[in-house]
Amino acid sequence: MSRIIFIVLLLAGAAYVALSCGSLPATVASHFDGTGSATGFMPRQTYEAFTLALLLGMPLLAVFGMSRAYRRKDGRLKLPNGDYWLAPERRERSVAFLLVHAQWFGCLLVLLVCRVHWMVLQANALQPPLLPYATAMGTLVLFFLGVAVWFGVLMLRFRRSADR
Repeated sequence: MSRIIFIVLLLAGAAYVALSCGSLPATVASHFDGTGSATGFMPRQTYEAFTLALLLGMPLLAVFGMSRAYRRKDGRLKLPNGDYWLAPERRERSVAFLLVHAQWFGCLLVLLVCRVHWMVLQANALQPPLLPYATAMGTLVLFFLGVAVWFGVLMLRFRRSADR
């Protein structure tokens, strides 16, 4: 199920970026300082290509990179209480969990890039372009909360075997 959700989010995110970039001005404010003022600009086509590359590349790289690392058989996979969880009788189940967990992390990354793109759309609708500080900080807080939950689930799953 996580794989399907990850793929659907990737495709929906790519469609969202591709379909919404047409509403941006020819020169897009794409970088903002701490006050929300635009400090960097790029042509709309470059912004769209960059955002699509980030949207697809970052989550896919993270998921495939983690998946490759988790499937290693050379014993270099490190987990809390790894001796227990990577014992031959539990290794396959542990790796299966890690693969699903990597896909959920990929979902978080897709959502982050889509949210940042939405903020760029909103900022460029104003003259001069302005990125609201509260929106940017709220996005970062939500993303880091998501990462904290993701990490907490990982730690709970691989807590000591006697605690299960």
